Amino acid sequence: MSRSIRLTALLGFLLLVLGVGLVLARNHQFEAGSRALKVEDYSTALRRLKPLASIGDSRAQYVLGEMYALGLGVPEDDSKAIYWFRRAAIGSNGEADPAAAAELALAKNYAQGIGVKVDADQSLKWFHRAADGGSKEAAAELDKSHSR
Repeated sequence: MSRSIRLTALLGFLLLVLGVGLVLARNHQFEAGSRALKVEDYSTALRRLKPLASIGDSRAQYVLGEMYALGLGVPEDDSKAIYWFRRAAIGSNGEADPAAAAELALAKNYAQGIGVKVDADQSLKWFHRAADGGSKEAAAELDKSHSR
């Protein structure tokens, strides 16, 4: 095997190892942030998740959005929550506003008391935001609640 082929193979192997290492480090950072959030260590969660969110990790962006929406370790701030939800765009399903899916999930959480206390006003607020963002499911939910 020629020297240039061996060097190319070695370089490829090193890049592969580096890539795997970076993915493992990223996953470790996210898991550490998630564990901190579960035990209500919000400062650690924020410190672990914000750098990931800033470099484009959609899971971290979504969680940061929830932290701002619910005021978990940060001042409650709808505009920052929506900013992170838009960046995450998890499950946007072609809605006009990519934050609509996250807003809908938050509305359901408030309606059903999942992770938060049941709060009809907050639920209604987030259903409206989701519907305004193009969520057909949120619009249908609002129509259903008005027809009762």
